[in-house]
Amino acid sequence: MYNREGFRAQGVELKFLKTPPIEYPQFGDPFVPWLSIIDVMMFNPIARIREFLESRYELT
Repeated sequence: MYNREGFRAQGVELKFLKTPPIEYPQFGDPFVPWLSIIDVMMFNPIARIREFLESRYELT
């Protein structure tokens, strides 16, 4: 489905966001990683979410 060559043949350069692990409190329970952006939004203030989105990924 995400074959770079197939996209390239159509004139599209396919790239992905590579994110490092992040951790934040989740109701005081053990942290569950790699949940959705909705989870991030539920447990973090806007400034922290912006920090995650602006500086914590690599385009590959």
